[in-house]
Order: sequence, then structure tokens, then C-alpha cells
Amino acid sequence: DSMSVSYTVPIEASWDVAELGGTIFVQNFDTLAVEQAAVELFAAPQVTLTSPDPDVSEQLLNGNVNIDWIAHDTQDADNTLDIAIDYSIDGGNTWFPIMSGTNNNNPPYVWNTALYPDSPHYELRISATDTSANTGINIPSAQDFSIDNTINDRWYLQTENVNLAGNLDLDMKPSENLIWNYWNREKAPGETFTDISGPGEFPIQTFASNPITGDAYDIGGAWTFSISAKAGYSNPVPNGNLYANVYAHDGLSSRLLDTTVYDDENVGSFSSYHTFTWTDTLLSNIVFEGERVIVEIVFHATSGSPTALFSNYARSEVKVMGTVTNNYNNTMSSNDLDESIQEITNYQTRYIDQTFVSATFPPTGWQVATSGTTGTWSRQGSNTAGGIKPEARFLYGASGTGTSRLYTGPINTAGETSLDLAFDTFFDAYATGVTVKAQTSTDGNTWVDTGWQIVGGTTNFGPSRVTEVLTAADNIGSSTLYVAFVVDGNSYNLDYWFVDDVILGRDITSMLEYKWMVKVPVGDSPYQFNLEASRVPGTDTDNFQFAYSTDDVSYTNMVIVNSAADATYTYGLPAVLPEDVYIKVTDTVRTVGSNSLSQIDVDHMYISSTSNSQIIMGYDQVMAPSYVIPYLGTILDDKPVVNILTPASGTSDQIISGSPYMITWTATDTEDVDATLDIKIEYSDNGGVGWIVLEDGIDNNDGVYSWNIGALSDNVNYKVKVTATDSIPHKGSDTTLAFSIDNTLNDRWFLQVQTTGPNNRLNMLPVDIGPYSNTTGTISTVGQQLVGTWQTDAITGTSIDGAWAFNLYGMASANIGTGYLYAKVFSSTGPTLLDITVNDDENVFPYTSQHLFTWTDTLAGAFTAGDSLLVEVWVNATNVQTFETLNTIGTTQAGGPHNVWFCDVNGNTQAELTTPGGGSGEMEFTDTDYTGAGTSNDIRAGPSINPGVGDKIFVKASFATSADPAWISAMKFTYEAQYSAANTIVYIYAWNTVTSFWDQVGTTLTFTTANTDYTMVRSIASNWDDYISGGILLWGAYGSTRTTCSVDLLEVQMTFSPSATVSLNFDYVGSESYIDPTLGGGAAPISYDIDLTGRVAGDWAFVSFPIAISGNIETILDDPATDWDVAKWFDGSSQRWMTYRKGATTNTFTNIDNQMGVWVHLTAVVGDKLTTGLGGAYPSSQVNITLYAGWNMVGYPSQTPMAANLALAGTGATIVSTYISSSPFIQDFTDLSLVTMSHGNAYWVFVPATIVWNVPFP
Repeated sequence: DSMSVSYTVPIEASWDVAELGGTIFVQNFDTLAVEQAAVELFAAPQVTLTSPDPDVSEQLLNGNVNIDWIAHDTQDADNTLDIAIDYSIDGGNTWFPIMSGTNNNNPPYVWNTALYPDSPHYELRISATDTSANTGINIPSAQDFSIDNTINDRWYLQTENVNLAGNLDLDMKPSENLIWNYWNREKAPGETFTDISGPGEFPIQTFASNPITGDAYDIGGAWTFSISAKAGYSNPVPNGNLYANVYAHDGLSSRLLDTTVYDDENVGSFSSYHTFTWTDTLLSNIVFEGERVIVEIVFHATSGSPTALFSNYARSEVKVMGTVTNNYNNTMSSNDLDESIQEITNYQTRYIDQTFVSATFPPTGWQVATSGTTGTWSRQGSNTAGGIKPEARFLYGASGTGTSRLYTGPINTAGETSLDLAFDTFFDAYATGVTVKAQTSTDGNTWVDTGWQIVGGTTNFGPSRVTEVLTAADNIGSSTLYVAFVVDGNSYNLDYWFVDDVILGRDITSMLEYKWMVKVPVGDSPYQFNLEASRVPGTDTDNFQFAYSTDDVSYTNMVIVNSAADATYTYGLPAVLPEDVYIKVTDTVRTVGSNSLSQIDVDHMYISSTSNSQIIMGYDQVMAPSYVIPYLGTILDDKPVVNILTPASGTSDQIISGSPYMITWTATDTEDVDATLDIKIEYSDNGGVGWIVLEDGIDNNDGVYSWNIGALSDNVNYKVKVTATDSIPHKGSDTTLAFSIDNTLNDRWFLQVQTTGPNNRLNMLPVDIGPYSNTTGTISTVGQQLVGTWQTDAITGTSIDGAWAFNLYGMASANIGTGYLYAKVFSSTGPTLLDITVNDDENVFPYTSQHLFTWTDTLAGAFTAGDSLLVEVWVNATNVQTFETLNTIGTTQAGGPHNVWFCDVNGNTQAELTTPGGGSGEMEFTDTDYTGAGTSNDIRAGPSINPGVGDKIFVKASFATSADPAWISAMKFTYEAQYSAANTIVYIYAWNTVTSFWDQVGTTLTFTTANTDYTMVRSIASNWDDYISGGILLWGAYGSTRTTCSVDLLEVQMTFSPSATVSLNFDYVGSESYIDPTLGGGAAPISYDIDLTGRVAGDWAFVSFPIAISGNIETILDDPATDWDVAKWFDGSSQRWMTYRKGATTNTFTNIDNQMGVWVHLTAVVGDKLTTGLGGAYPSSQVNITLYAGWNMVGYPSQTPMAANLALAGTGATIVSTYISSSPFIQDFTDLSLVTMSHGNAYWVFVPATIVWNVPFP
């Protein structure tokens, strides 16, 4: 047998692009398979644009561009879909074809953008069509992109950045897609206002290009300007014309190149955006490499006014009482297109006037009394009853007979004989056995029916406005009247009952009240209210009163509209107004019985203010783009040719030493005599990121410069650049590859790439531009793993006794537990182990991207002179995670990391579990619920919502994990809960991220007894990594019966077989790993006592230390008796304060050395000293400290006290500041001979230019 049923298919969110048609025949009521197949039959293909990435901003494309997409269909094979690609350059209003008719079997499509116009407003649209002619289209690009194949052929006026002070961008970038809100006189991001007080020249805005690169350019030629502009909303409007000034800017000053002719159109003639276009041939002038082109848009005003009137229109409206036709946008011009507002009838005397707007429920003066039923009253943000949101709602309860009242009282109605009870209502029926009705009482205990009621069944009632006349029989006249809305019977037999806008009153009359809010510019007085309006009177000849307020509380009457014909009304407002002004209109006749409905028609309404006339220019908007088409004629740039001879510019791995070092070069030019070239010599100590000038002269091309490299610290990554400038001026330059300065052997070792033999090099060589790394074997258990070995050249020393510092960049491939880096030092003979360092204090495994690991240790060991040393870096894996337990302990609603919801579902179909629908949808656990579901302790989450008729509860959990899914070897789910109905069959599901399907985990369990905890433990047998994606595991429990649910425990246990590697990055510009060793055979290192005589706890001490140690500040300043909590240091390179606070996570510096001075806040002082935690020796050679232009906070790493004028000789220092014991605690000395510098103290030193200070030695 079969039957045909016409069935309307509910479309879930996952099918929101479906197009349905026809009749669908359901042949098997035991499955929804036919229903879902029908949906899929009519579903349009789903299309996603993947490249150019639709969510990436500022994309600038040219040449051949790959357009890539994903298209999927439920009916046809994906590769048979017909694909069409279109583009838009006007915000999606118009689309043009790129390609069509290609099967979906060969993305990407290679788009030759050179065949399309340059524009900053591109969007792409991908359409896919199946054999049923269903077409799906990708969601439009969230970000526009630009096509720019011809550089500098067209510049768009942009808002993106201020690239020179006051100048916006003149460039090709995606536009901002901004449209101005025209009744709001606030400047939008894509436009500029200019006040026009009278005739004259008024710059509107300046725009700067990127720096010109390559050749110099001559601007002499035809330039085109296309500017969107309009007159401001003023009366009178300014009159005049646009023109432009064109400048060149070198970063310091501007040169005016030319001024264009005026455009021939008067801007004052246009009240809406208009494109003003003019062309002019500019004079011949050169823009040189490195300069920017500046375009200044100027308004040449022939008239303007400092007292122009502006019309400020309403921004919003509020209906209090009245029926509105059209809206306040119709009041923005005098055009007989009115905003019409008609009176309504209402009660003038009201004993009850309840709209349930209060967030408190029941509202003040109302109560709920319930007996024998579990149904509940609540406030809902809906208008199902037909009134104004919100409203009161009764929700069905569990099966059981009883009564529930929502009532108010007592109300004194003494003297009344008849009152109307009016309310909005909607009754959602389910079955017989329940009645809803209205009742009254004089004591709140004994109730009488008013006569209005709805008897339950299967037919809904409403939404409807009910009005019932109550008399003495209904207790009207009582001084203690109570009024109730009552549910009587089995509340399970209704779904909902809604009640709203309850009135108990008399004396019906017609009335109107309506409000607008107007924003006015503060300070632009005088202000005037302006109105053009008429009325349509009823039989009571009602008029309409307009009033204003500055607080929406106290109103002042202004004008009365009493004419049936359009008339103009004005009212002078106070000279001082806030930004927000409120306008209200009310009717004037509210006599009882005057029920005729009058109407006010508002044709034009605004508040005028007074200010300068204005011009508005729009730019960087899809709807009003402004641009410039420049002329840039190439000038042959015969720039000087420079070749650096020493250090040889094309040679890598150079190591230079010895001071002075001679920089030599040649520089030749075709336009000037070589000797007249101006030479600038610079060096960089960071691979060219920043440059320091050594010499910048005139006619100084002598080919040699004596460079004092002894003043520089030994380091890798130095560069030298020589620039020659001729009289044009054209510039030519040459830059060396990176080289090293190594004046003091073995003071610092850099980890270098392997050359020969089994070990990498531990040496001073220039770093490579690409990263190199060593990696451990696979780590899956606790133990030691070697990262790599490095070997030095032969060393003349005989011991490693002293402080060693390790600064190594490394990372782990995965976080599998706990492990620490450490090092072993060997001599090459044997090799023989000399010493092993302590472990670094940072766990390496959480760092899965490059991180600097730093630790220090005092080593000891002797070796034979002439041996080399080997350094091995190891990982000590102390713990490897082999399991993880996930539950809701510590989870919060706001902070996660897990999320759990009670989901109202219609069943356990895949669509329902994926996107729950019906009833209340999803309700996330509260913080209390998360606590309750964390352990098996009978403190439960919930109870959940009651899902409603035919619906069920799905407890859906999203658990976060840091585990690598590939490690998992077992996965066990524990679900402990209880349900309010017996014999609920419970399923556990887990979301399979590969198949996009909810897989049932194990067998079901029947929760036989209501309100009793049952525990389900179910496991996944294989393919565990299919269930985790992006660190998220989705799972849940579904109960088969309509019931509420309380959860006692949600838990997932995973067993791991983890694996990871640890790699060490070295010999790379961006992450140079190095070691600071101590080599020698002299006396053992000693700690240094910093003198604190006279200092007490709570003082700030300004100190330093001279011995050659460096590292973490807490390790260096670690005195067991004297203590501190905060240290501050001034970074001369950035001219900014840095802070280290013990125990903080926001410190801005960590390491210190003997070149630095620091302020230390003392918390305990013992023995008048602060002893360093590490030992060291005084410097064995001269220390060189870079002093940066400005202030520097330095130590004095020398054994020789010396007057500051001698100690700082050659630095140009002009001020030295020292500590004093009284406020302000620092004293400046411009006579440097008055200061004696000595070790242990710190000093402020001011120098006018960056220079290296050779600290006196020894």
C-alpha cells in the first residue's frame, strides 16, 4: 500500500540556499530519508571563493591572477557543474563577465588582469549551475581588492593612512566602501568638510603618493583630476571652483611644482555629490627618487558666509500613541510627501496600564500564584499577542491538574460602577482539559469568573485585542479589587498563552503623542525650530501642539498646528543647546467621548543652526571615488656608480679586525667631476635594518675613510653602505654583504652552519640570510636527546672556569609534556667532557614557534692549549604526556575553554543534531552548570529547558584540547545525568570531522527511573583523529523522550602515543643563536659588592657593576640578604623606559650586563651592599658602549676612576647626571670635570649624536 501526502518541508539552516518547488511525497513515516532527498533535489550548489582570499584586505593584484573556488552539489557530480566568473567595480551594483560555461573540473582559472581596467573596487562572484538549473553564488567578497597593472597611471584619493603629517594616501588600494549619512553633519571617514567664510582660497585636503622609486620623473604634461564634491547643507551655499596644487616632498620640506587651472563648474550648484573633472598641462618640473608627489585639492571661493544656516533633521523617532504612515525621512524637504500620524482611541482614566516593559517579572504590584501545576509565567521579548514587545507568557508544565494565576491588586475602584478590561492575547492550543480566563476578587482568595474564557482544544485563538465590560457583579466598586489571568486544569494540554498591554479603565477619548530626536552642532547658535505641516481634523476639531526638550523629560511648548492647509511655523530656541534635542507633538483635545481621529501631516521639519558655509569632498568611497591621472615622464637617471672595495662589497663571510679599518671605494659620474661628488658613509650593526652615519660631506669623494672599529662590539651582521650624490641631484650607492667584526677572539661564539667534519662551527662568521637548524630525533618518552654539536677553532686558553651564557633560538614540533635545554662542553682531545650546564628554566615543548631560550651557569674545567672546544646542546625530557582528561572543571561561560549547551531538537536526525531547531534552540550552560557537570558529586547542571511538544534534549559539548590528534590511541566518553521522565533512551554521539556526520558511540542506555542518576561510559575503537579538528572535539548525549535533563558529569579521557622533535635555529639574520663563554686559566671569578652605604629598605638605588657577567637580572642581582622588587632601565636606542618587576608577566626587559645602569627599588638592605649572584672578572680588554643621540643610562665597567670630561673624551657628551640622596635625587653637571666616574655607580649621559664610547681600560 502507499499513500500520497502533500508535505511542507522545514528547511534547516544548513539548507538556507535551497529553492523548493512542487509537491513532495512521503512514503515511509519511519524515516526522513525521502524528505531530505527532496530538499537536496532542489538545493542550489554551494560555492566558496578561496583565492583571491575574500577576507584579506589591502590586496593589490596585477598580471595573471589565479581565481580559485570550491563548488559542491547534492544532485550532480561536482566536476560537472557549469561555472561562471564575474567582476564588479561599483560595490556589486553591476557585474561583468570574466568567464562562463567551464565545467567545475579545472580550478584555478588564470585571470589575465591586464585586459581589465585598473580600479580599487574589485569584487568577484562565482556562480555554479547544476543540470536542474539551480544556481548557487558565493557570498560576495568581504574585502575589495585592487587591480593595478600600470603603476602610477591613476592615483585614488585614499583614507587608509597618514603617510606624511596631514596628508592622506594618494595610491591604488581597495576603497573603504563608505557612504555618508547625509542628515548627520559629522564627517565620515571617506570625506572632508571645509568651512567657507567668504571669498578666498580654502585647501580641502592633501594626499601624498608613495616615494618615487627608480628614475626621476618630469611632471610636465597633461594631468586629469576627477573629484567628487558638493555644497554643504547650508543657506546660502558657497560658490566657487576646485583646483589643485602639486608639490614634491623629500620628507623634510615641500616644493611647489605647479598649480592647475580652475575647474569650470560651480560647486555651489550641486547639493548632492557631483564629479568635477578638469585637465591641465603642468609645467616641466622634476620629482626625484625618494620624493613623494603631494596633491592638494583647493576650493577657490567667490562667495561664502560665516553665518550660513544649516538644516538639522531628525535622526530617529519614537511612537508613543498614534498610527504612523511613512517615516521621518519624508520630513527632509518641502515636497508634499508627508509623514502622517493619526490619533488612536485610548482610556483617559486607567486603574491598570501594564505593558510588561519592566525587566522585573512579575512587574511591581503583580504576583503569580500556582497550585497543582508546573507551568510557568515569564516575560518574553516577543509580541505574539499582537501588542508591543515585550509580553507575558504562560508555558505548559508536566502533566497535572491545578491552577496558575498572574494577578494584580488590591486596586481601589470605590465609586465606579463599570470599567473596561482590555488586553491583547494569543492562545496556542494543544488538547482539551484546560481553560484560560479572567477573574476578579475582593480579597485575593475567593475568585469569580468575568465571563471571558477560552476552553482548550486543538484550535488556536488570536492574536486578538479583547475588551470586556466589568460591572458590580465582577466586583467593580470594591476598594480592594484584584484582577487575574488564570490557567485552570491540566497545563500540559496547552503550549503557550500570551497576554499583553492590559488596561482597566474608562472614559475613552482620542489622543496622539509622537517624538523625534534631532542632533544639532553644539555652539552653532542661533537655533530655530522650523516646521511645515497641516492637520486633518476629526469632528472634535483637534489641533496639535509641538514642544521641545533637552532631556526628554521636561518639554517647552513651541507652536500649534491648527490649519488644514500646509503652513509654515518657526520658533526661536535657546542660544545654548546640547547635541541631542527632542521634539514632541501631542493633540490638544482629550475630552471624554471625543473619539474622532484627527491627523497631523508633517511635510518639512528641522532645526536650523548657524555656521560657515561648507564644501564637502568625497573620496575613497565606492559611490563617490575621487582620483588623479598624473603625467610622469621618465628622466634618464645617470646616477653615480659606486663600488666599495674594502670590505669587498660582493664577498661573503668576511671577518675584519684591527683599528682603524680603512673603508675604500670608487665613485664615478657622467654628469659631474668625480671629485665633486658628495659622499655619505654609513654602517649597520643589524644587517641593514638601521643605519648609523660615519660621514656625510660635500665634495668629499676621496675614496677612503678611517673607521675606528675598536669602538664597536664584536658581532656578526655588520654592513657598510657608501652613497654618492651629484648636482642634479642623482644618487647612487653600494652596500656590502654582511660581515663580522672580531677584535677580541672568543668573547662571543655564534652557532654557524657546518663546513667540514661532523660538527657545525662555533665561531664568529657573518650570519646567513636563510635559517639553518638542527633537530633532535623523535621524542616519545622521557630522557635525553641531542639537538646538535658545534666546534670552535683551536683555542690558546686552558680553562673554561667562569660564567657562560647561552642564548639559543629553538622550538618544539608539538607540545607533548615537559623538557629543558642544557649544554655539555668538551675538549677536542678524546673528546673529554669538561662540564655540564644547568637546565634552562623554560619548558621547551609549549613553544611551537621560534623562541629565545636564555640561561647562564658557572662552568669549570681544564683543557690543553691548542685544543678546540665542542658544545653539545641537549633536551632533557622530564615528562611526556600520555593521557588527557577533559571535563568542565574550571570552565566559565565567558572564558571557556569548553562550551556545553542544552539543545532543543525535534529528533536525532543529522540535521537536527547539527543545527538544533524548534522551541528554545540552544541554551549554553551557566558558570554554575559548568561547575555542576565537572565531577560525579550529585551537584548537577540544569535542569534544562522543557523542549516542548514532540521535542527532545540534546546535551552538546565542545571540548578544547591541545593534543595532536595523531597521538591518540584511545578515547572514552563518560556521561552521567538524570531525566525527569522514565525510560528515556540515551545515545552518545561524536562529530566526525572527516565525514561531517554525527557518529553514534557504542550502544544506547535506558534511564529506567525518572530523576535518578545513570552513568554511560562509551569508547571509540579507532580513527580517533577523525573526531578532533582545530583543537575542538564535538560530542553529546541525546535523550529520546520529551523531558528535562540534569547533568552530573561530562568527561572525555584520551590516551596518547605522543611524539615531537626539538629544533635549534642558528646562523640566521632573524634568530641568531650564540654563546658568551669564559676562557682562560687565571683566578676564579668573584662576585661584586655594589655599595649601598646609607640606603635603607624603600629607597631607590642607582647602581651598576663592572665585572664581565650578563644574563637574567634576577640571577645577576641575587643577594641572599639584600633584596629588591622593581628595576628600571632607560633604553637609549628607543629613548624609552623599561621595567622589570619580580613575578610579573609584562616586563619590558629581562637581561642586564656591565654596560648598563639601573634603578633598583630596595625591599631589604643587609651589610650596606648588594652582592651579585654570579662571579666574574674585570674586563680583560676595553669595553665599548654605544651612546645613542639623547639620554643614556650607563654603568662604568672600568677599574680606573676618572673625571668624566676625560673618561668621556671624544663622545661629545654635554651633560652627566649622578645620584644624590635628597630630592630630586639626580643632579646634572654640564662641567664634566666636576664628576668622577667609578665602578658600581650608574650615570645619565647626554650626547647630541649616536657614538661609541671607549670606556677607560683597565
